[in-house]
Amino acid sequence: MKKTYWVVVLLLTVVFISGGLMQTANAGSVYVAGKFAGKYVYDNGSSARFEGNIQQQGAKFWGECIDQDGSRSTISGSVDGNTMDFIKTYKSDNHQVQYTGDLIPETNTVKGNWRIDQSNIGTFTMTIRGNRM
Repeated sequence: MKKTYWVVVLLLTVVFISGGLMQTANAGSVYVAGKFAGKYVYDNGSSARFEGNIQQQGAKFWGECIDQDGSRSTISGSVDGNTMDFIKTYKSDNHQVQYTGDLIPETNTVKGNWRIDQSNIGTFTMTIRGNRM
């Protein structure tokens, strides 16, 4: 009985230490996985809403997005500290939009800029629902 007890304690200790090492290895990666909703604003002031879902492994993330007009896209990017960079690729024509934003962990909000090219730029805000960042 005592031998079994110590084996269980040893296994739990290894699991606990391993979990701690994983968290340390990903300490620079903020958790952004989950459902999100937001809006992007064009430089002329018009805007559109979007929503989707993000999955994450370490600093890398990917997901699906749907815009207010029904346009579907994929997203893929990374998190470094409080900076979130990603590319949104529309499924209909493969055009890409580059997003860079700052994470505000207290509100699960990302605010930043998007860019297609030099003349197509704007801002965006999105909130990741139901998760801690």
